[in-house]
Amino acid sequence: MMVSHATLASGLIRVSQSMKQPMALLVLSLALVLPAVPGESFATGAPRAVDMESVLEQFAAGDATVGVNVVLRCPPGTLSAPSFATPAAARVTRERMKALQEATLAAYGPADVSVRRRFDNLPGFSAQVSLKGYQQLLADPNIEAVAPVRTFELMLAQGIPLIRGNVDRTTETGRNVSIAIIDSGVDYFHPDLGGGAFPNDKVIGGYDFGDGDPDPFPDDGEAHGTAVAGIAAGRIPAGGAVGDYIGGVAPNARIYALKVQQSGSGLIFDDAVIGALDWCVTHRNDDPDNPILVANMSLGKGAYSDTLLCATAEPLLAVATDTAYAAGIAVVAASGNNSLTSAISAPACLPNVISVGAVYDASIPATAVCPEDFPAADVVTCYSNTAPILDLLAPSDNAYTADILGSSGYASGDYMSAFNGTSAATPYAAGAMAAIQSAALTINGRYLSVSHAQRLLTETGDSVTDTRPETPISKPRVNLAAAVSAITVLPPQPDLLPPVVNQNYTYNGNLFAFPSFVEGYGVSVAFAMGYYYRTFQEARERGYTPQELSEDPAKIMSPHFLFNNGGSGFFNFAGELMTGWGVPSLLDYPSYWQLTDEESLQAAAQHKALSYEYFFYHRPVVGPDGFAGGRWNNNVKKLIEQIDNADAFCLGIPVYQSLVNYAPSPNETDPRKIIYDVANPAQDTFVGFQALCVIDYLRNIRAFKAVNSWGDAWGIHPYYGVTDAPDSPYTPRGYVYLSENFVRKYAIEAWALRDEAALEVVTSPTLKGGAQVTETTDYKITYRGAGTLQWAFAPATAQLASDLPPGPYLKITGGGADDQLNIALKPKVKRGETIPLVQTDGGFKKLFTAGAIQTLLVEDALQNLSAKKRTSPPSSRPDRWEPFT
Repeated sequence: MMVSHATLASGLIRVSQSMKQPMALLVLSLALVLPAVPGESFATGAPRAVDMESVLEQFAAGDATVGVNVVLRCPPGTLSAPSFATPAAARVTRERMKALQEATLAAYGPADVSVRRRFDNLPGFSAQVSLKGYQQLLADPNIEAVAPVRTFELMLAQGIPLIRGNVDRTTETGRNVSIAIIDSGVDYFHPDLGGGAFPNDKVIGGYDFGDGDPDPFPDDGEAHGTAVAGIAAGRIPAGGAVGDYIGGVAPNARIYALKVQQSGSGLIFDDAVIGALDWCVTHRNDDPDNPILVANMSLGKGAYSDTLLCATAEPLLAVATDTAYAAGIAVVAASGNNSLTSAISAPACLPNVISVGAVYDASIPATAVCPEDFPAADVVTCYSNTAPILDLLAPSDNAYTADILGSSGYASGDYMSAFNGTSAATPYAAGAMAAIQSAALTINGRYLSVSHAQRLLTETGDSVTDTRPETPISKPRVNLAAAVSAITVLPPQPDLLPPVVNQNYTYNGNLFAFPSFVEGYGVSVAFAMGYYYRTFQEARERGYTPQELSEDPAKIMSPHFLFNNGGSGFFNFAGELMTGWGVPSLLDYPSYWQLTDEESLQAAAQHKALSYEYFFYHRPVVGPDGFAGGRWNNNVKKLIEQIDNADAFCLGIPVYQSLVNYAPSPNETDPRKIIYDVANPAQDTFVGFQALCVIDYLRNIRAFKAVNSWGDAWGIHPYYGVTDAPDSPYTPRGYVYLSENFVRKYAIEAWALRDEAALEVVTSPTLKGGAQVTETTDYKITYRGAGTLQWAFAPATAQLASDLPPGPYLKITGGGADDQLNIALKPKVKRGETIPLVQTDGGFKKLFTAGAIQTLLVEDALQNLSAKKRTSPPSSRPDRWEPFT
């Protein structure tokens, strides 16, 4: 049965003559009776109905409800892609998704739209819907697409030497990386998969999405997921090889077992798979030392020749894989086993998924699946789907791998010798991705982006030509050794910190590079916290390059403002100043000796921190012979998490003469020789205290990278460190590498500033009680006037576009001189986001704002402007450190 044409907008659906009468009546009733959906709308246009035919067929067959996946439209002003750069950003994303789901679901009764699954990080949900509920969903302008819930199939139809995977298999292969196995479950009692109760030291987490319980052990003897896990990350057997099994591609990687197969029926519903992907994003960093960086999906459904067609047909699955990609998780999926030569299965066909086809891992006799005479090694298998959009090839027939223990799995023992299909090829590629990330961490101290790691696999693979298509297709077969060898030492991450003036100061004719205990950290706090830290954040948020920062003082935060207004000496004092008033640019406040005027305060308000907080704090003890504190046990794990979240922090340290003398060789290439530590403080000379900004952590040498904050030309000719080292990745100008041991034992305090929240629109302007009302996360905005209130995404001029952060911007067109605008904080919101731009072609009789407006453009009169009074900066210093006598 086919619906040959459907146009909901005109109320017409043509039905093929072969369709049964009940079905025809059902389709016509759906087209002609589309009830309005209650609730506020921020979008226009009907949702896209994906595969309506199969939904209607289920209703026509007598089903009272049908399962559907629903993709929601994001309101104007929300990011087109979710952000997971920091825990705060991830939290905002999840709160936004939750609010979006709740706002949509509030319009429906549970009898018509009953939720199957909600997702933490995705703009959507799955539900069982009645015919009435389906009608309502297809009339809701806040919905992007509605598609039926479908089922996946496991892609079942020894390749480590073939992919040259014997790369230091006892040390770096997969260490500090986790692979999520989205499959039928994993036998975590298998000795190569943990050998103990769940969770264990191999299978460290997971969930059963098929049955909705916390135990991902496979049901009904389905060993598919166990076999996949064995290929990807099984341990090297304790007694040596078992048959041809020598462990997984990434034997040191950890595993998250995400069971998506339903017990009894054996079905795998796509919303369970989507839920598993969503879970990976939420739980990516449950174990910060072993983050989820790879998700293996040896399953699929359908077949598509184009990534756009695939994403159109699988809207919520596409959102889920895109979200995983945005969170830094490589989704690796099987191309399918249908012998297709111009299409591959979903999710492999989606844009941000690594698709994997299969080659024979050795010359083997003909099989029932592939009856060719003696298929040859490294030849594409007869069943493997291929297409121009395929990414990779990996070995399959016949893979020797782990099985469910005993006789309940695929074989009578604990291993099986003939696991095949693209299901077997996919974990070879997934394990290779984990091994690459592990090696990158060892070499560079940080992981690669998904695209970078994928590029290493595809660009270093051995080309294999599939001669089955009319036009042969050549694709790279994984070559792990070549990929790892291609990992280069990356340059240090841009610190975004150009030079500024000398921050040393003179007292009674003496030059002091380091403050005494009476002065705390002196002006170094203003430099480290105000200039380095805030500039680091602003530049990251706004996409400034180091060159832009060096050339434009308007893009650099000024330490002078903090210094002149008392924000020096102590971190908490600088933090209070930056959250209460902000900090202007060097262009707005260029001089140490400039007095703070009203314009400087207005400029500072554009760059306020949301909050400041400390990781740890100690009151140092200073005796007659110098600093006598230390030997603490600071929580460095929290500091490492801060760096891993693409952020920085400020550190207060004691300075010994050994640090003053710190100067590695200019061309040092051994990272172990550039670390600073205090061998014996009692035998060293205490000099003073210093505040530093820490911008990186290098796991391979267990050291924090801090930027210089004293000297006569910041970051260019540092007081310590090398002055010129163009050929060494470890000794660039102006850095010091503090050992983890030094920070743990001797660092006095560590602080972080949290960013201003981004402006996010919740509802578009709507007419309420004679006024136009719109809401953001923090504000309720009410406009009364003759014009039209709207959110725009492009400022009025190119100059404004270069000066302002990304939109949205509040715009009034057709306004008059008597307009009134009220920007009020929502209940329980203490301080809202900065509004980048308010623009009107009229004027305001009254304008009240409880939040900061960065730029206000008014063409007519501005008669009455008022703003919520802000707290003045503190006028007294905190307690100074007291000398010990």
